[in-house]
Parts: sequence; structure tokens; C-alpha cells
Amino acid sequence: MDKKEEVERIFDRAKYEALAVICAEPRPTAVCDKPLPEWMDKEQLAEYWGLESTSGIISWTKRTEFPLPHSYMGDLLRFNRQKVDQWSEEEAVRKKLSRPKKDLQQKKRCHLSVAPPQGD
Repeated sequence: MDKKEEVERIFDRAKYEALAVICAEPRPTAVCDKPLPEWMDKEQLAEYWGLESTSGIISWTKRTEFPLPHSYMGDLLRFNRQKVDQWSEEEAVRKKLSRPKKDLQQKKRCHLSVAPPQGD
């Protein structure tokens, strides 16, 4: 066996031993291990979506076009997980479809603002 093969064998063995040690350690319980509630308040929704604040959530509920689906239970604002998941997927598609037009307009503006090349 040449030195290259021996080094590869040593590294492979070390890699598998390291993986075995990592897998043997107990996993800490994460927030995502909790069952997700069907109805969430704005703080729970912000945590679910990984947002730092709830201000975006409130502004999305007040939009005139494609507002974030929500319900009031008495005077408590609540969000149905399935409906907000569907809304977020649709919102991503809406954003994706609206971007190329803006990018194209921006490119046209940039192109028009560039001075024509000067002759030598």
C-alpha cells in the first residue's frame, strides 16, 4: 500500500469515528421539536417565520391587495398556520413575477443614463 492510500485510509477511519461520537451525543431539544399550533398569535407567527419583530406581520394584515390572512377571536388577532403558509408561498410567487419587470426597467434606465462612447 502506498503512502497516499494509507493516508486516505487513516482519514476515512477518523471521519467515521468522529461521526460516531457526534451521533452518540444526545440531541438538545429544539424549538422546532414542539408541535406547531394550528392557530398562532403574532409573536408565535414571527417566531415560526424567523422574524425579529411583529411589525411586518401587522403591516401585511393591513394591505389592500393580498393581505395576510388573519382572524379575530374576540379581540385577539390569530393566524391559521395552513392559510399563512399558503399565503407566503403565493407571496413568493407574486414577488418573483414582479421582479423581472422592475429589473428590466432598471436596466433600461441605467442604459439610457450612460453617455455614448466618445470617438478617439
